[in-house]
Amino acid sequence: MAVVKFKRTIRRSGGSAAIAVPPEMLNALNWKIGDLVELYADEQKLIIKKV
Repeated sequence: MAVVKFKRTIRRSGGSAAIAVPPEMLNALNWKIGDLVELYADEQKLIIKKV
């Protein structure tokens, strides 16, 4: 798989933080809106993994 890299700003959505995931990144991962993901932090990295 090719590397797909974007810079995004953390924004506020309601009372939570939100980061928009570009459609190109979703397509590269074969993810869809509504897919369940898990988030975790590891040494200054945010990791998002499809469940």
